[in-house]
Amino acid sequence: MKFFRFFFAVAVLSLPAVLLRAELIPASRLVEWTPGLFVGVPGGIDQYLPGGTHARTHLIDVTQAPYNADKNGVNDCHDAILSAINTARNGDVVYLPAGTYLVNSRIYLFNKGNFTIRGDGDATVIASHAGDSVFYFGQNTEYIWKYPSGGVAITSGLTKGSTGLTVADASAFSAGQLINITQDNDLTLPVVNLYNVKRVRNQKSRVISKTSSTITIFPGLYWTLSASLHPVIFATQYGSPAGIGIEDLKIDGSNTISGPGTILFEECMDSWVKNVHVYNSSNYHVYFKDCLQSEIRHCNLDQLQDQGSNGGGVLSEGNSACLFEDNIIYKAFPSVEMNLGCSGNVFAYNFCLDSTSYGMVGASIDTNHASHNSYNLYEGNIAANVECDGWSGGASEDTIFRNWLTSTSPRATGPRQPMMLKRFTRNYNVVGNILGTTGVSCATYSIGSPNIGNDSYTGTASLINSSPWASWTGYVAGTYSGGSGTGGFEEKDLDVQTTTVFKGNYNTQDAAIPAGEALGSDTLPNSFCRTTKPAFFGSLTWPAFDPTNVGTPSYDQIPAGYRYVHGIDPPGVGTAQMPSNAKTQIAVFFSR
Repeated sequence: MKFFRFFFAVAVLSLPAVLLRAELIPASRLVEWTPGLFVGVPGGIDQYLPGGTHARTHLIDVTQAPYNADKNGVNDCHDAILSAINTARNGDVVYLPAGTYLVNSRIYLFNKGNFTIRGDGDATVIASHAGDSVFYFGQNTEYIWKYPSGGVAITSGLTKGSTGLTVADASAFSAGQLINITQDNDLTLPVVNLYNVKRVRNQKSRVISKTSSTITIFPGLYWTLSASLHPVIFATQYGSPAGIGIEDLKIDGSNTISGPGTILFEECMDSWVKNVHVYNSSNYHVYFKDCLQSEIRHCNLDQLQDQGSNGGGVLSEGNSACLFEDNIIYKAFPSVEMNLGCSGNVFAYNFCLDSTSYGMVGASIDTNHASHNSYNLYEGNIAANVECDGWSGGASEDTIFRNWLTSTSPRATGPRQPMMLKRFTRNYNVVGNILGTTGVSCATYSIGSPNIGNDSYTGTASLINSSPWASWTGYVAGTYSGGSGTGGFEEKDLDVQTTTVFKGNYNTQDAAIPAGEALGSDTLPNSFCRTTKPAFFGSLTWPAFDPTNVGTPSYDQIPAGYRYVHGIDPPGVGTAQMPSNAKTQIAVFFSR
């Protein structure tokens, strides 16, 4: 079996950033989100680009013998590209020179990693006529996470932040292995699912080392597990590919008729999609499922064939410690959708425009469509709105920070609330945002209403105050299996308001930060994931949005918005290196 081994040489500052930020938000609701260390590819993507410390420079030109791919868009290139990938050695680049490459079926690989597919930017066009994804890397058999059968019980090391877990038997695990940590649904939060699915709150991590009864993991636990809820670990049985990069090309999906995502990574680690233009997909542009420490960066995800449901810009399901940063997501409903136990991810500085659906402003950043997501950070984005939609259950401990949520969409007939937290949203942190657009009349919040698309309710319910839950009784007991929608659980959930931190948010209806959200003696940090200005901001002001000094917000205040408006990166952008705010120096050694 091929696998990657990881070694982390760690020199941690004396005060974790979580403690430094806890004045605004309780530390129990925060995790470490440092790019290049705790989220995204360890050490950053740039180390693998030309000029980087681990630059991938050996090119396999698919147009040359023995591959002979046709770059004139006439003959199917599927076999040629797949053959070149299979030939690639550790760190090779499968290179597609400028041209048009017809692909009639998906390019799928099960368990190969540490290679790059690279083109010449928009001059390299993959014209998809596939009935499925164009690129599909990773597993497609272990999505239910049942190896070992029943999981391995965690007996100690259950506290938040723990990296050392005692287990009943560690024989199923190996260094470098991708694992899934979960437990029974915690009905006191509540962690629940309207389809009666068990263990819906999850965290991906990796095994660093082990003994017969202990395993060391990274990242550490995002929340404290409960012994009474039978915490367990599941693993990938056949290994997980790592170090896959897709860079500098365009995929035209205009003739693709189906498929879950034009680019699909499943159970992959340390992989990325960078500077890729995906156009006119039939479903989702990019789909990450059960991945760890992977990235989508500096991409242009450009329109869908259908603006209705079951599509979107980015679909994130069951991922942990992934970084979705500095992307343009245009004419997609939703712009991003988080599902199935996403935890510890960062969605930052993305420009999301036109999430119109059926003439209305649809959900743009949907933090929860399939429960239960937690400890995700949404920072510095421009989008119409953030919605935790309550469709199949809830979410908790997400942080919404320094975004501009416009409430509008270019093709919509009217505005919509910029912040919508539906039923079963718990312990959210909504801090330092700009909510709304000057001159556009719209309510600021929708808090505690039932599922997506339904702002009306009948009666109220609260676990905290022991009020009657009416038709939610079976749901809280974990016995309800009637599905979602207006057939049940339509009370207003009062606990959403009670458990959410609202602080320092400027709204355009009041043209101020409301008195109830005043910062007082608290100070907004520049970021919850960085301590210095990121290089990709160039000469732009950072942080981009300040609710205490709003001015007139504009699209080009973040780099992705600048590219949308001006067609180029901001002035002063050069080759970025590993984030200078990294609190840990990393040495990552790969072997196959």
